[in-house]
Amino acid sequence: MKIPINKLTKLLKSIPQWSTTMTVTVCLYILFIMVVLSISFPLKSHKTKVETIVNERANGIADLDNDANGLGQNEQKLLQRARDLSTANNRTDILRDAFQKADLDGDALLSLQELARYINRRIREHIDASIRNNPILFSEIDQSPRNGLITWDEYYVYFLKSLGYDDAFIRQVDRKRNSNLDRKTKELLMRDKALWNEAARSDSYTLTLDEFLAFKHPESSAANLLSLVDDLLRQFDEDGDDHLTMDEFSNVVADDLDDKWRQYMIEKNTFQRQEEFKRLIDKNHDGVADRSELLSYVSPKHPRHALQEAAILFNIADRNKDQRLSLRELEEAGNVFMASRMINSAQTFHDDFR
Repeated sequence: MKIPINKLTKLLKSIPQWSTTMTVTVCLYILFIMVVLSISFPLKSHKTKVETIVNERANGIADLDNDANGLGQNEQKLLQRARDLSTANNRTDILRDAFQKADLDGDALLSLQELARYINRRIREHIDASIRNNPILFSEIDQSPRNGLITWDEYYVYFLKSLGYDDAFIRQVDRKRNSNLDRKTKELLMRDKALWNEAARSDSYTLTLDEFLAFKHPESSAANLLSLVDDLLRQFDEDGDDHLTMDEFSNVVADDLDDKWRQYMIEKNTFQRQEEFKRLIDKNHDGVADRSELLSYVSPKHPRHALQEAAILFNIADRNKDQRLSLRELEEAGNVFMASRMINSAQTFHDDFR
């Protein structure tokens, strides 16, 4: 059937016209969501359709970072960690080993998806190891008496011993003033005391096994993650039904920029928040997110964390913008990778959750 030219012209004029910037931003955000889903549900072939799309974007990673995902603050935090990090003697060996493990197809280049998969694996390994080793360390510290609780005094002794101080020196230390200790040790003890007070829910002087996990590995603690879910609901659950709808999640007013969730959400426009809700939170697609779905969303094991970290690393290290990282590019930005979750999952998560 032929359509008259004058009717076709009117039809085209009636279609809303988006700006080029808005169109690019929307496309990149959808691309970001698609890559997250491909990491969550990996395909048999390493060369997936999603990866091909990513590879064809000339400036995809840079735009993904700056326009679609609001990664600017996270990138600055990673760069600061890299500046503060001392260069390890075996840095080259560590980076090459990680590169080879992440290079799934063996082409001596890392794609965004390969890097994100490897980071996600490292995150999962760290969390699983933290949970597995927590009772072992707890039993080692719980000595006087061995009663299933760790006191601050018990932890204090363990901490100083871990720094190389002997029993005779520790007995002479004034624990209220931290006398005879150097400034760095005092600062670490003050930091740990503050974290201890946050983790101690039942008694400010003792920690249970679960509380000790929240103290040492807050990113691995179910109690901490449930607290994050409570924060989400408190901030966005307008009708108080203990669920989040897409409208509640996406309609954010910048009236409290001191809150971490609003700081994160306000960096995205309404369309991006709606897409994030539909594709990353609402697993059963019923239009409502319950606590179980929100718990999965805030978990460090969620692939969105790994993909964001990978996008930051690409933005920093991919000098020739070919959407691939060579070993040379990785080594040239060595301290950045050493400070990232690709290598140092434990410290980066501890810094982010504290």
